[in-house]
Amino acid sequence: MTASLYTRTFDAYNKHFSNSQKDNEMFLVVQQNYFNDRLNARGYVFLNDVYDVLGFERTARGQLVGWVKQEGSNPIDFGIKEIGEDDPNGPAFVLSFNVDGIIYDKLSD
Repeated sequence: MTASLYTRTFDAYNKHFSNSQKDNEMFLVVQQNYFNDRLNARGYVFLNDVYDVLGFERTARGQLVGWVKQEGSNPIDFGIKEIGEDDPNGPAFVLSFNVDGIIYDKLSD
């Protein structure tokens, strides 16, 4: 897998990480579903909004990119992939966010 600017690792260094693979996976899927609901309700989601809830540091780029609800647009997908099965702290996850690109200029006043 090729890492992008929007790839993060959810592992034991994250404040939300649990030693339970199921708990971690459930946390990530629940948050992904929440942000899809938020996208449908509000019409947009910035990547930094997601970073905040998942326990990642905000970035300057994260305030510019994200998702905008449009005809035929794809849902928010964290690209959740389990890695590090042999880690004693539990398996980590690589998240590859499928952002739509720069969205701040697509929002209406």
